[in-house]
Amino acid sequence: MSSNLCDSDKIDACIKLAQFSAGRHDARRSEEWKMNFSFWGFLVGTIVASRQYDIQVPVSFGLRVMIATVIVLVYAFYWQRFLWAANERDKRRVFFFRTEAARIMDVQRYSVPNRYQTLNDIEKENFCLFEFLCDWSMRVQLCITISLLYTASWLVKFA
Repeated sequence: MSSNLCDSDKIDACIKLAQFSAGRHDARRSEEWKMNFSFWGFLVGTIVASRQYDIQVPVSFGLRVMIATVIVLVYAFYWQRFLWAANERDKRRVFFFRTEAARIMDVQRYSVPNRYQTLNDIEKENFCLFEFLCDWSMRVQLCITISLLYTASWLVKFA
């Protein structure tokens, strides 16, 4: 932060930046759930339509398992993992700016222990490949998707 700003301006800037990051996180999470419900609706619609209209899909059981596995892997590692990482960075920015504001005010009880010295530390952090699965929300979404794919693989009529 620039040293020619007074402390109250620095605190206001930190609070606004924290609110901006929180807003980004909330907006992304809202879109994430909309996309998930659309995908799940498609899966349920596929199951219902195949049962109602007696549609048969000429695919072997082995191919069904491979297709379901690929869908789950793409969903988990190219959708959920990247969303989780973006959300996690936004949450860490919120705590970073909140801690900075508390540091400027010299109020330790509102401060969160911060392992990040700069914003670059947050941006450059690499996450473990499976770290997103520690988040309960990601696990719930993945379990629902796997359950629907499993249900679809058994209820859709295959020739």
